[in-house]
Amino acid sequence: QRAFEALVLARARSGDFRSAEGYLVRILSLGVQPTESMINAVVAACARGQSFARVDRWLGELRAWHYVVDVKTYDAMIYGYAEAKNCTKIEECLEGMLEDHNEALAGGPETDTIWMDRALHAFADGKEWEKASEWLHRGVDKGWDPNADACSSVLRALANARQVELAEELLERMLEADLVPNSFAFTSWINCCHEEGQDDRAEGWLKRFGGQDITWGEMFRPVPFHSCAGDDCTH
Repeated sequence: QRAFEALVLARARSGDFRSAEGYLVRILSLGVQPTESMINAVVAACARGQSFARVDRWLGELRAWHYVVDVKTYDAMIYGYAEAKNCTKIEECLEGMLEDHNEALAGGPETDTIWMDRALHAFADGKEWEKASEWLHRGVDKGWDPNADACSSVLRALANARQVELAEELLERMLEADLVPNSFAFTSWINCCHEEGQDDRAEGWLKRFGGQDITWGEMFRPVPFHSCAGDDCTH
């Protein structure tokens, strides 16, 4: 079993999910019980390779053995579904993560929660502002300390959806927590104010950040209300 496990893990880590799966199939055909780490590794590799039919198959196998989907596997699944722009499956992964690993968000600022950052960024890109806002709040309720990038993704989603009051409330809370939004999110917020006819509000926020000597790249041009912060902007 150990020899097979080493082969499965090595192939999975290299991204060769087909070979990893092949060894796992062979193990099962020999009547050998696969380890939890073997199946998790195959699921993760298939997810990163966006072979989602295989993901579903091996998740079923994992649960048939009464094993638990580990945090790294959930992270890989969220990564794969984010690349595929499938926000529904991302949300399913988040629900599963909190069910299987209720403490995953409660370890403080040193806890690796890049999977949540990925999810919120994907929701923002997918214009799913309600999902982005809901999961930010659910994470905080679970004891999560979101970083500036995670909050910026939600701010961008809210601003792009013209949710002025919700976006401003989040921005205020970010500042209270000493979290500075990135330039893409802040530019989206300024544009949101402008397009909603609230230029005074936008001017006020520009002055607040200007007074903190924060560099916003191309944003502080003579005409601040551009749809994009610079030539390289893709948001």
